[in-house]
Amino acid sequence: MIEKNRIRISQIFALLLLVFISISSSQWEEKAPLITSALFFLGAFLVGVASLGSLWCSIYIAGYKTSHLIAQGPYSMTMNPLVFSAC
Repeated sequence: MIEKNRIRISQIFALLLLVFISISSSQWEEKAPLITSALFFLGAFLVGVASLGSLWCSIYIAGYKTSHLIAQGPYSMTMNPLVFSAC
């Protein structure tokens, strides 16, 4: 039963989570605005690093995805650097 309805259950859970997030407020904003700002800039920095990593991997493999085995650059460090850089 659950296996057949897992997508619907996930959608309901996501909707409930979205409603919860939209009606709740952060205690950090009121008590520690400096920490809130620091966490925001840390998150923005990490998103930038992940974006640059994904861009580097995409540019490195461009045009060779199906014709050659790429084992240099970011592909010499991990099996799937596109997924690794997004983590």
